[in-house]
Amino acid sequence: MFSVIVIPDFITDDADVDPCMPYGRAVKHVLRLTRNSENKTLSLFLEQYSRLASAVRQPVNVLYSDLLRYLDTSTSANSDDQVNLLPPDLNLEDSVNTFFTSLFPEVYHHAVNPRLRGFSADYKSCLQATMPEIQPFGDVPRALSRSISRSAEAARTLFQALGLGAEVLSSTDSLLMSEPGGTDHCHEALLRMSYCSRCRGLTSRAKPCAGYCLNVMRGCLTQHAAELDLPWSGFVEATERLAAAVKGRDSGAAPLDVQRVLGELDSRVSEAIMLALENGPSLERKANIARLGGRTAKGSGIRPGVCEYISGDT
Repeated sequence: MFSVIVIPDFITDDADVDPCMPYGRAVKHVLRLTRNSENKTLSLFLEQYSRLASAVRQPVNVLYSDLLRYLDTSTSANSDDQVNLLPPDLNLEDSVNTFFTSLFPEVYHHAVNPRLRGFSADYKSCLQATMPEIQPFGDVPRALSRSISRSAEAARTLFQALGLGAEVLSSTDSLLMSEPGGTDHCHEALLRMSYCSRCRGLTSRAKPCAGYCLNVMRGCLTQHAAELDLPWSGFVEATERLAAAVKGRDSGAAPLDVQRVLGELDSRVSEAIMLALENGPSLERKANIARLGGRTAKGSGIRPGVCEYISGDT
């Protein structure tokens, strides 16, 4: 008859998550993971890059605020809209790139060249304009923006699928219970089949006897179940494939495990900063060449020559 959705481990590994109510709890669980990841990232700067901590707090907050807005599908789950639409201004790849763009001047100033004077807003803009040419953080921003965007999109889609499944089951239950004649009988039979073992003190998941289960199914569910079985089974199969991909068990090129991506986000940020620190001298030369050439400055609307004038070291 009806297939059952197997809830992925990343949802059910939390003691507070009820596998019988996957949608709302799943969203809350991943939002909790996101807030924990933000705390880890802020702690990273406080403990390992203390001179950057105060300057990067706002960019970190903005990045994680975008993540929370993207992943929180529960805010419109009870509205009349069947699809939870994203805010039109929200693109996670852009959010990650903006974060690293904001981070670069702080890393350059406080870590690569702490003796720099005249660190003005114009100078920050000029440094940021050189990023496409010098790539101070290597490939980390591109790879991280891709993994965050893909995993968050998969998680959000899974949440919407779980929410839709719950809505379909609720509507089906209402339809079955609203049938004229025999309503009380079916309701009582389904209730007895599901909960009588608990009323008798059997706390384990004791299954009803096969004969009674079949009788209830034949008497109450057969007509509508036959109509809904095929599309529901297809929905369950597609949702389970998505759940496997989100968990990282998919055979595709890259896993979409949002829990892993969030858990490693702080270490990837640290990896990017360490790469810039290790290449400090060459990074400074590249930045000076890009500024003096004026190529990036002109393309970004920055006045040619403003960078070397403000820096005072060229």
